[in-house]
Amino acid sequence: APPHRADPPAAGGDILICTHGRRDACCGRQGTALVMEVATDPQLAAAGYRVSRTSHTGGHRFAPTAVLLPEGTMWAFLDADLTSRIVLRQGPIDAVLDHYRGSTGIGSPALQAVERAAFAEVGWDWLGWRRHGEQLEDGRVRVVGEAPDGARWAWAAEVGERARPVPVCGEPIEAAVKQQREPIVVS
Repeated sequence: APPHRADPPAAGGDILICTHGRRDACCGRQGTALVMEVATDPQLAAAGYRVSRTSHTGGHRFAPTAVLLPEGTMWAFLDADLTSRIVLRQGPIDAVLDHYRGSTGIGSPALQAVERAAFAEVGWDWLGWRRHGEQLEDGRVRVVGEAPDGARWAWAAEVGERARPVPVCGEPIEAAVKQQREPIVVS
């Protein structure tokens, strides 16, 4: 198993919060409120993070959403406290995994599912690793991560799907009437 360390993130970065109100009222309302809260967080400012409004990161049903740079990760259902913990890489990974939407550079939904499993195993340091995904000939997918010390680890898996409710802005998940297929690691 890869090492479990809790190195602090590299100094500085960007927090891009979706505030695209013309596309989705939740992003416009909740995203804008989140920008106002996060922009005044002294811990994030001291760590060198800039907060910006952006539009259409996709997944408006997960509002409020954000993209963190330079690591290129996407997050959902954020509030100011959760955003701070994610950016500063504080607390247990299990507490944030349900909010993790994936990495912008990994690829297909199947690869994203395996990448999330690798993140769960490695911990916060995963966000500082070089990583890529590839489709294998047997229908499985593989995500390869390279730690800053040069150590390489690979996760290969078969990925299936499950139906998940699609949340509606401002309503409890139990009220969802639509469903979508979501990839899950099955082996």
